[in-house]
Amino acid sequence: KKKPELGRFTKDEARILVGKVWDNLVESDLKSKIKGLKSKGNKVISLLTSFTMIFYNTLLSEGFDKEYALEMIGDVGWKVYLKMLGLPRRLARIRYKFSQNRMGFMLNMFKKFPFSPPGYENKSWEEEGKFCIDWQKCAAFDFVKKYGTEEDADVFFKTWCLYDYAIAREMVDGGTFQR
Repeated sequence: KKKPELGRFTKDEARILVGKVWDNLVESDLKSKIKGLKSKGNKVISLLTSFTMIFYNTLLSEGFDKEYALEMIGDVGWKVYLKMLGLPRRLARIRYKFSQNRMGFMLNMFKKFPFSPPGYENKSWEEEGKFCIDWQKCAAFDFVKKYGTEEDADVFFKTWCLYDYAIAREMVDGGTFQR
């Protein structure tokens, strides 16, 4: 088994591995499942979800240790999350002085795209010093549960669902997330 002590990837190794992931995604029927979704945001998130599942399983088929594969999925997904945060964070900093207003602005942007209905449903409200959101439906997790395995759902939870804690700190200084 390939393990973390072997180090990270060279650019060529990463290019080859990502090529295998895309080939595996094309060969899977997941892309056809995405086409039937109603909103562009749900399609984007489901494509990223599909990529996550295929990437993890490709790493395993290439002989990577499960824990290392999970770490790699988490690292790659985190980079994507940070990229998604870039524009909303810049706009919030320009528009608002106070952290709570910035956080609310960014969350409202993300609720419009990509975490939008019909795949995402939530109730949100503000309290003193907090912006509260109760997600009742998550298109990404529903997609994994419907088309993936139990292991895929576990990997998804250990990566995507846990990003919420760190992304709050990235959104604003002192930002926190609670379930």
